[in-house]
Amino acid sequence: QRCSSRSAWRRRRDPPPRVEIQPHYFIIRRFVSSSERAALLAQILAHHSSGVLRPNPCGPARYFAKVDGEPDRFDCALLRALARRAAHACRAEAVVTDRVLGRVLSLIETGGFIHAHTDAYHPQHGQPAGCHHLRCNIVAQLSGPSARPVIEGEALDVADGDLWCFLASKWRHETRPLVGDGAPRVVCGFGWTVGGDFEVTPG
Repeated sequence: QRCSSRSAWRRRRDPPPRVEIQPHYFIIRRFVSSSERAALLAQILAHHSSGVLRPNPCGPARYFAKVDGEPDRFDCALLRALARRAAHACRAEAVVTDRVLGRVLSLIETGGFIHAHTDAYHPQHGQPAGCHHLRCNIVAQLSGPSARPVIEGEALDVADGDLWCFLASKWRHETRPLVGDGAPRVVCGFGWTVGGDFEVTPG
């Protein structure tokens, strides 16, 4: 399902975003409008229903798609607009888009979780040396408190429509097993390759 490029989702009628900065990350509350979030969620759920999200081999009940790997299937005007806004918000407009993960659609069902890990680059595999992997994620649907991202042992108090940004190559991150009423955790992620001295602060 292709998401609409019409201007309806561009009109923001929600309260303005609010930034919260912490040592390892920052959060932008209400980064996307209610209509943008609904369109993003509907798109990802439709992809899952059609079976085009792939099972993630790194954990149970996890599904994903690399948008940049199959742009004809997954890319759309909404994702491109969110990528531009996210790059501005994360001060990543002048750096290279990450080529390992890039833009990712992620869905986790009940019982699924993300194992503790970092997304460090490995020069021996042709990935950039001396660089960090900056990532941000937009919450299309959190599902419940158990779905909160955990960075260096701290569960981030994010909500639907929020964005969080951090150095995924530096800080260990994970999620706890998802519990609740069966609603999946749905997130859209973006990434960039930044220098080793890059400071994670909002733009």
